[in-house]
Amino acid sequence: ITNSSIVIHYTDLYPAPIASPNAAAQLNNINLLMNGDGETGLRALSTNVTHPSIWSYVGTITQIAYNNPAYGALTPATPGPSDRGYCYFCGMSSTITTMSQSIDLFSYATDIASGNVSFNLSAWLGG
Repeated sequence: ITNSSIVIHYTDLYPAPIASPNAAAQLNNINLLMNGDGETGLRALSTNVTHPSIWSYVGTITQIAYNNPAYGALTPATPGPSDRGYCYFCGMSSTITTMSQSIDLFSYATDIASGNVSFNLSAWLGG
């Protein structure tokens, strides 16, 4: 994990936000990613490619069920988080594979700009 910084520039198109008293409370311990755990939508049950729902993607990224022998048989006992669900993401064998989400942070901009918000970015990666 690398350190990142966010720079917010206000223009006529994006004016400085008004105070948001609920923003800090709403952000406390909330995962802003949707389907960040691969549990939403369909999952590959054989060798098919099943793209993760909600994510934007390039390549053959697929959402795979654990214990699927067609994809190497990762199981719930394979090293990883103890609270994992039923699925994981796999980049497959395409030359370029990416997945991303855009998250609207406008209602939190005041708190972010004032330095009152921190974040934790974590993931279990393998390959």
